[in-house]
Amino acid sequence: MCGLRQSLWRLPEEEVGDPSATDRLPEAGTTKLTWTSTDKMLADPLTKGMKHDGLKRLMDGFEVDMSPTLDGLRAKKEYGCEMEHVDLAESSLHAVDAAVADATGIDISPEMLSKAMRSGFYSCCKVVDLKKRFEGLEDEAFDLTLCLGTLTYMSPEDMTLTELCRVTKKGGYVVFSMRTDLCEKWEAAQAALEQKGVWTHLGTSEGFDYLPANPEYGNTILVKVYVYQVA
Repeated sequence: MCGLRQSLWRLPEEEVGDPSATDRLPEAGTTKLTWTSTDKMLADPLTKGMKHDGLKRLMDGFEVDMSPTLDGLRAKKEYGCEMEHVDLAESSLHAVDAAVADATGIDISPEMLSKAMRSGFYSCCKVVDLKKRFEGLEDEAFDLTLCLGTLTYMSPEDMTLTELCRVTKKGGYVVFSMRTDLCEKWEAAQAALEQKGVWTHLGTSEGFDYLPANPEYGNTILVKVYVYQVA
């Protein structure tokens, strides 16, 4: 982010940004960065086995549409990103189609939230204890709720899963990651919410590297990503 700022949205008369402290998107910035789908990523064909002539067209002087597409999201399954169900991209991941216009970050650490705000990605950040009721967050506040690398420090008896559902709109999506050595521990809590009609399981990824360079984990402890739709 900080490196891109030097090239893309350095303010007029500004020689260098301030990546160590307050570096973030300026209010008067004229360049917008957003995520897009794999089929629209211009450099992807250089490193992946896929066909895409966008980069060549751009170099030839043509305009290139960078808007994400559902077809592009669905195509990710060809490159190892598909979840358990083929329709997952069409259902849960279509949120990317609209890009992220308003993101709220939550954490129990004010220091981590301060760093998050400096990234320029979040609209706001709130101090929240994820083991309890998410104070300051209204019911059905979000279209998509992500909880990544966090449940390791929680217990199924905590309010985390129920609160993730509460703050997500009906029809919205809850996505969370889980270490493979902890999956069985959480199965009953996940199933209970489905039996109560709170959410529907859409898919689970295969296990992938968690901390491969750490000998304590290596290839033994992996991580999976779960996707649910709130009923």
